[in-house]
Amino acid sequence: MQRISAGLKATQRDQAITKSSWVRRLWDNGGMDPCRHPQRKRHAQLRHQPRSSPLWVGDPEDWAVVRQSPRPPLACLEPGCEVELLSCENLHNRRNPRFFRFKSVDRSCGHWPDHDRGGGPVSPQHEWTQTRLTRIARQLGYTATPEHPSTHADVYVHEPGYCLEVQLRSTDFERRTRSRQAAGKTVCWWIPENSDAKNLTKALFSLPAAQLPHRPRNLGRLTAPADRTKLLQCLQTCHRSMSS
Repeated sequence: MQRISAGLKATQRDQAITKSSWVRRLWDNGGMDPCRHPQRKRHAQLRHQPRSSPLWVGDPEDWAVVRQSPRPPLACLEPGCEVELLSCENLHNRRNPRFFRFKSVDRSCGHWPDHDRGGGPVSPQHEWTQTRLTRIARQLGYTATPEHPSTHADVYVHEPGYCLEVQLRSTDFERRTRSRQAAGKTVCWWIPENSDAKNLTKALFSLPAAQLPHRPRNLGRLTAPADRTKLLQCLQTCHRSMSS
């Protein structure tokens, strides 16, 4: 009896360890089983109220919509795809604290995947600028998508086919610009104001680039009139060059 009891306790202990390891893997992977669903999404739409503009995890207003109580039903953004999604928040995950995952392990899709952005977690300033450019473009009547999957653009403006790239630190601007152009895309770099980095300053005057003041403490100024004018001029110039 003692041997049986000891054996049962060992089995229970092994099961607890296995379960604990599985939960830990699930948590580390953002709440998804890595074997079944290796990808997460950063875009979704309200299932019963589809809209032209996607809900994006980087926009505070969009995130407030999907996290309201009771939680609204969400679905994949791809037309005709009815795969249901859930909004998830794991503040311990620095790379992906907010994301959408599949509601059911039996129903998944490969639409609108979360592409590898590289370079570590996206900074709040970067997402703030993406949100700002997206809202300005939409206010001007353009269809704009942040973190566009197929182009990997920070913000993709659909009508003129324009990639808006937010760059807060030095990078190989010329190589990345040529890569975009080789793929048939037009790109404009958005560089932080008052930057003294030599690489950023050179790109500002030698490549299609612009500056926007950074006002992270006043989100109400996301779409200031002067900023709308600057982006409108940029998009109009792009449209004329692509039409000629």
